[in-house]
Amino acid sequence: MVTARAPDGRPLGLTVNSFSSVSLNPPLILWSLSRQAPSCPDFCRATHFAVNVLEARQHHLSRQFSTPLPDKFGGVEFADGPARVPLLTGVIALFVCRKVWQYDGGDHIILVGEVEHYKYNEGEPLVFHSGRYRIATRHLRYCGMTRAGSRELGGSRQNCDNAPQGGPASPLDTVWVPVLNTRPSHATRRS
Repeated sequence: MVTARAPDGRPLGLTVNSFSSVSLNPPLILWSLSRQAPSCPDFCRATHFAVNVLEARQHHLSRQFSTPLPDKFGGVEFADGPARVPLLTGVIALFVCRKVWQYDGGDHIILVGEVEHYKYNEGEPLVFHSGRYRIATRHLRYCGMTRAGSRELGGSRQNCDNAPQGGPASPLDTVWVPVLNTRPSHATRRS
């Protein structure tokens, strides 16, 4: 979710499918905005924006902010952050950025921001992949699973739940698991 303040003070928000790191020094990230989004002119005039990384149970916010509603923030807990950028409550990470560039990207505008504030909370991220919401879990290869669904550890068999904690050995060792058996409507307009 990306949030910002319109020049007239209205909170802005929309669901985006990704954002990307550009640079570590200075810390820069980017995201793309459809030129057809009703909020495009306001996001382009905003001086700051925030990337709110949703927690796995916040799929309702992803859906709410991906539909054209008169008040996308209705019923949503948020607080004003630096530059009055709306910051969603309960997210697992926040990147508050000062917009430094915007580029023509065909039917999108590419916005680049310098990260001025960052916050991380424990939790699992919401993942949207292949048209479905998903959760991330350790790859079976990483936790040493056998075909029988158990793990060999020092001569005894254990569930993977008892495997040592820590991240995957490489990004390829993560597998995405469906969490909801619903797809968002393809008729939904992004705004």
